[in-house]
Amino acid sequence: MEYVTRFERVGQLEQAAKILNLLLARKFGQLPNWATDSISGASVESIERWTERLFRADSLLYIFDDSNIAAVRHFRPGKEDVLFAKELIAFEESIGKPYMSSYFWNSMQKQALKIFIILLNSRFGHVPDWATVRINEASVEAIEMWIEGVLHINNIEEFFENSNEPKHNEECVTMPVQLLTFCGTRG
Repeated sequence: MEYVTRFERVGQLEQAAKILNLLLARKFGQLPNWATDSISGASVESIERWTERLFRADSLLYIFDDSNIAAVRHFRPGKEDVLFAKELIAFEESIGKPYMSSYFWNSMQKQALKIFIILLNSRFGHVPDWATVRINEASVEAIEMWIEGVLHINNIEEFFENSNEPKHNEECVTMPVQLLTFCGTRG
């Protein structure tokens, strides 16, 4: 089993929660407080399980129907861990020595990749090797952009034929409402 630091765990959790909130809001509209509270209090494992149910769900209740939610909550870092990690990251960035924060950001990128693969497997079954290679080579911005588009595609081939991966020379803008990075060229 791979060792995961507290900072990596917090990064995984932040990314997983951010993506699930966005996808649920896209599918069901404004989320009720109980749903956002469930996501913010859940473990990465719970969020991944709920993400797998996204395409089969006709209601939020189906997604969050866990018979023993208390059994998986012990994996979630405490709120103190999240606050500490964010404070340390801000401090490290202010002094120009981002050591621990690199674990946080790296784990966010890995989690975006993992959730995208989960979504594709849930929607289409097995992901072909050529698609896995392309996903692994993509930037986190491209993966986040693809995640949003996965709700509206009919097959993997069509998705990758029509996807516009951000290029390095394009301007990236963070949209605080969705908490995701979107990239596009200036026109």
